[in-house]
Amino acid sequence: MVNRWLLDHRTSILAVLALVMAAYAAGHWVGHSASQCMVAGEKNRFGYRTWYLGADLGGTNFRVQLYMVGAGQLREGRLGRAVFTRKYVNLDHGGDVEAMLRNFLAEAAARGNATHGVDGAAISIAGPVRRNVCAMTNLAQTVDGDALAKAFDIPGGVTLINDFVAAGYGALTLQPSEYVNLQEGETDERAPISLLGAGTGLGQCFVTRDLEGRPTSWGSEGGHAEWAPRTPLEFELSQWMMAKYTSEGSARRISLERVISGNGLSDIYEFLATQKYPERANPAVLQRFREARFDKRPVVVSQAASAETIPGNSQGSFDELCGMAMDIFMLAYGSEVGATALRYLPAGGLYIGGGLAPKHRAWIEKNNSLFMKGFLDKGRMSKVVTRIPLRLVLVEDIGERGAQLVAMQAVRRAAGVEESVGGQRLVARDPIMPVDDS
Repeated sequence: MVNRWLLDHRTSILAVLALVMAAYAAGHWVGHSASQCMVAGEKNRFGYRTWYLGADLGGTNFRVQLYMVGAGQLREGRLGRAVFTRKYVNLDHGGDVEAMLRNFLAEAAARGNATHGVDGAAISIAGPVRRNVCAMTNLAQTVDGDALAKAFDIPGGVTLINDFVAAGYGALTLQPSEYVNLQEGETDERAPISLLGAGTGLGQCFVTRDLEGRPTSWGSEGGHAEWAPRTPLEFELSQWMMAKYTSEGSARRISLERVISGNGLSDIYEFLATQKYPERANPAVLQRFREARFDKRPVVVSQAASAETIPGNSQGSFDELCGMAMDIFMLAYGSEVGATALRYLPAGGLYIGGGLAPKHRAWIEKNNSLFMKGFLDKGRMSKVVTRIPLRLVLVEDIGERGAQLVAMQAVRRAAGVEESVGGQRLVARDPIMPVDDS
């Protein structure tokens, strides 16, 4: 009887088996219970594909990536793949994050991606996060993650995470080809990792591991600690800066970020060219500097400084005061990196990220580098600093990598998948949670 029934219904049976195998191959069903198989169907409003965003909002740029992950990948804790990416200049859009996200999603949908929206998102953001809200330090904008989730109907929410907390997680994914060893040091995988980087501001973080080796990235506002001048010229610079920023509460102190940042480089040159050595200023360079947009002024300084100092540079003629400004900047930057080495003893690796360092790699690596001089000149503790592995990060997406991990966690929670996602290889099961740096 059974054999006869099988023969009579073999066509239907083969058709059903073909559908099952196709679903299995597509990752829509991986042998779980019926309720679990609904993760990508009923619980995910977009069917068998999940779309989510990972973004990095700095003081200058907003980088956004759209990811797609299949149901089987989602359940296994995999992150899927990036399918669309864009970079926006904040000033070109008035710093309006919602408008930039709307433009991004419209452009992605026009290419057939996430046509009904996204299931989750995370934004690494330049500033302290409180209750999923960030009043950005270097952009006159307050970003509310919950309000963005409501505006775009995102069930997994929009999680805000401090940009350097995210970058700390992202640093764990770096491959040897993505950084340069400035100093080999003595690596200890169990020891803390630290990351700092100058861009629009000066971000800092450190990463620790629990007894099971799971990482946690901790935010820091160390870039707003006091800057200590090292020379008479730097002392004069600090006095001029205090006067310039009196209305912003800097009458008695200058923070590290005022000096070690893109704006800091601009201020150093402005001080030299208009206050200390106006008779030595190059009129053409000074005019170009004054006419440049605020966020482009550091580029004017670094190009004029590098024209002769760095072999192969052809960005106009060399300017003495721009070169002097770069020297002051590099000494201060290296000094703070060395101080960071002493604070955290990051034998797991001390990473230099941010937008400025990779663009000025030649200044950092050249013979008699003032950056390395500032790093190593730590008096009685100089030997301690020489044991710290020092690495210059060459890629600029580590904040986005960290945001991707956090966004995937939100998607999995919204889909009813309880396990956390994260870890060093972006596919491991180790839980990684954003730390509210309040």
